[in-house]
Amino acid sequence: MGINQATVFLSDRLLDSFDVTNKLEYLWNLEIPFLVGVVDQKALRLTIYSGENLPIFFSHKGCPGSLNLELCERTEKLDLDDYIIQTGNDQYTVSFPKLVDIKADVGAKELESKVEVLYEMCSLTYDNIASRRNGEYIFKIYGSEPPQVVTFAGETSAQSFRENFLKRLAEVFHNLQWIYENNTDSFDEHELYIYELLYRNLMDLNVGVPAYVSKRFYDLKRSVEGEPLIQVGSFWAIDPDAENYND
Repeated sequence: MGINQATVFLSDRLLDSFDVTNKLEYLWNLEIPFLVGVVDQKALRLTIYSGENLPIFFSHKGCPGSLNLELCERTEKLDLDDYIIQTGNDQYTVSFPKLVDIKADVGAKELESKVEVLYEMCSLTYDNIASRRNGEYIFKIYGSEPPQVVTFAGETSAQSFRENFLKRLAEVFHNLQWIYENNTDSFDEHELYIYELLYRNLMDLNVGVPAYVSKRFYDLKRSVEGEPLIQVGSFWAIDPDAENYND
C-alpha cells in the first residue's frame, strides 16, 4: 500500500526544534501531509517525525506571528494541549511526534510495516486537512483506535456548521435508501422515523433546508412507501405529478 503524496523535510542536523516562521505561508496553504526526516549518518538511520498536528493547530489558533516545530517522542497521552504550546504573544510551538525509525539494513517485512504506519498517519492527516479546507472543524487524533475526535467552535465554524450538518443529513437519507433497496434485512424503520422526525422539525424551524436534502428524503420515502409521495403539512400523500419528477 503506497503513500500518494507527502512533503518531507530532510535534515542531517540533530536538532530538537526548527523555527519555521519564514515558512508560515507555505505551511498554512499546504494540502498534503508534512513530515520531518532526520538522518543520522553515523547510525545509518532515518527518523521520521509527523506533522499531523499542523492542520489542527492552524484551525484552532489561526496563522501565528511565529512558529517553532519541536521534534519529540510520541507519548501514550493523547492530549492536544501537550502538542500545541503557546510560548509567547502569538508565538507557538507545535510538536512533531516521532513516527518511525528506518535503518539502512531494514528488512523487507519490517519496512513494509513501517510504510503501513506512514500510510495510516498520512491518510488521517489528509482527512484533517480536508476537514479544515471544508470548514468542518472535526479532527481525528492519530494514535488511538478508534481515533480520538476533537471539534472546534468559533466565528468561522459558526457560519458553516448548519450547512455541514444538512449535508450529512442528505447523506443519511441516501444511505438509508441504499440499505433499504440492497440489504433490506439491515433496514431499521425506527431509525428512519427518528431521522424523519428530525427533518420535519427542521422544516418547521424554517432553517432553510436545501433542496438536495428534501430530494434525498423524498426519494427514500418513495422507495419505502412504494408510491411517489409529497409532503402536505405534517403528512405525506401520493404525488399525482410524480411522472414529471426530475432527478
